[in-house]
Amino acid sequence: MFAKAWQSGAYLGNRGDFILPEWPFKLLIVVGATMAGLQFLLLAWRDLQQRAALRPYIRPDDGGAVS
Repeated sequence: MFAKAWQSGAYLGNRGDFILPEWPFKLLIVVGATMAGLQFLLLAWRDLQQRAALRPYIRPDDGGAVS
């Protein structure tokens, strides 16, 4: 939707009253969604690392826990 608004030069508002280009608002949506996705991945990665650190390593040969 951002690329379409950028290429078409679409505007919001009424001509003669007040108009704004549409693409900056679409760009804010894209940037915000990208940053939210990156934040989610970072938090998921940290959570997985924390969970992995809390579990003891179990050796496959004897099934015993190793500290």
